[in-house]
Amino acid sequence: MTKRKAMLLDEHTYGYYYPDTNEFSCTHGDWSSDIKLIDEITCELEAVRGVMKYKFIDEIPEGYVYD
Repeated sequence: MTKRKAMLLDEHTYGYYYPDTNEFSCTHGDWSSDIKLIDEITCELEAVRGVMKYKFIDEIPEGYVYD
């Protein structure tokens, strides 16, 4: 099973970070992107081509996970 961590980008983009592949997968927008963690609060997302804030969270809030 692949390891993943629930993550919040900026203030309202939820998804999972996969440390083995350095990929972020959005849970409510059906997209994914390579991601680079710059430090404990900033990251660079290839899909956005810019620096943004992030934080790891315990779980994705209800209503933000679509299968």
